[in-house]
Order: sequence, then C-alpha cells, then structure tokens
Amino acid sequence: MKDTLEIKVAVLEERLVQANHALELQAKAYEYRLENLNHSAEKMSKMQETYLTKEAYELRHATLETKIDAIMKLTYVGLGIILATEFFLKFFIK
Repeated sequence: MKDTLEIKVAVLEERLVQANHALELQAKAYEYRLENLNHSAEKMSKMQETYLTKEAYELRHATLETKIDAIMKLTYVGLGIILATEFFLKFFIK
C-alpha cells in the first residue's frame, strides 16, 4: 500500500509540474496577445489622428462647393462678355 501511495503522490506531483508549466505557457501567450493588442491600439490611435471628422469634412466640402459655384458664375459671366464683345465687334467692323 505504501508503494501505491508513493506512486499516486509521484503522479500527482508530475501533474502539478505539468499544470504549472501549462499555466506559464498560457501566461506567456496572454502577454504576447496583450502586447499585440496594445501595439494595434497605438497604431489605430495614430491613424485616427490623420482622419477628418464627418463634420469637418462636410464643412470643408460645403466651402469648396461655394467656391466652385462662384468660379462657375465668373466663368459664365466672362464667356458672356466675350460673346457680347465678339458680336458687337462683328457688327461694328462690317
């Protein structure tokens, strides 16, 4: 019976060693994953610094649309002046 108890104790001690080793490996794996997550979070934060908010984009877009409309109006007025000048020059030159 003493031999059986010694064998059982030895088996339990081996299982304990294996369980501790498994816990160490698991802890290393968690540490590795957390480091990767932290790195990814830092990377995402840096990327987000370069993005425009929707409100900022819409404001700038509206400003550009206004400027484009003003340029288009000036272009049409300029073309109208050129056409009118051409018409009058043709009429008075003959």
